[in-house]
Amino acid sequence: MKILNKVLGAAALILASAMPLAQADVVYEFTNPNRTADSPDLGFANDFVFAKATFALDPNNAGDLLMTLWVAPEMDLKIVTAWYFNIIPQTVLDESDFSHVSGVSSWTAQTINGSCTPCTADGTGEYDFKIDFSSGELAAGLQSVISINASTALTLDMFESALSDPDGFGAAIHVQRIGLDQEDSGWYTANCVVDPTTQTCSEDPGGPGGNPTPEPGTLALIGLGFAAMAYRRRQR
Repeated sequence: MKILNKVLGAAALILASAMPLAQADVVYEFTNPNRTADSPDLGFANDFVFAKATFALDPNNAGDLLMTLWVAPEMDLKIVTAWYFNIIPQTVLDESDFSHVSGVSSWTAQTINGSCTPCTADGTGEYDFKIDFSSGELAAGLQSVISINASTALTLDMFESALSDPDGFGAAIHVQRIGLDQEDSGWYTANCVVDPTTQTCSEDPGGPGGNPTPEPGTLALIGLGFAAMAYRRRQR
């Protein structure tokens, strides 16, 4: 019994130190059907991810967020000229809160335009913040990594809330050089299909947001729990 008590005591200490769980990245995926009614079909399979935005905690700067914007090599000559994002609750940001880390560097940040909560990133001009590549487009196979300063008090939960909101848009992008003549363009949204009448998602966004990843302490706690159960079984 003494050994069992020691095992359970150690488990309690690890449990206290292991919480909370490490938070997973928030991922916005752009696939072909997620587009406004007047946007061209890109010709990819419905489940093909042609662009992706990932928000993660910066491992080198506590409190900062890293935003990675990526375009699939299969996009060929198509380019993404602008990325629009919403956060819940809406938070006032400043352009100086964004800084270049790696990849394509010719971008500018534009912040809140409008007063809705959440704002609509669907090409109507309403958004919480925008990353604009109009002077150096994010082309096929390229990415840009941007840091969002901790002073903004943004959290991954704020992006997760916008991603999961069935009445709004977590993110949208503007794609140019579409079609045989490369003169078409269109708006595509992440994890939802746009209802052109209501300008909201016409189906639940669902989509990937990630699950919390267990930290080493949590895994050790699980191991101790199994050890305690095995010991008790032997004592019966």
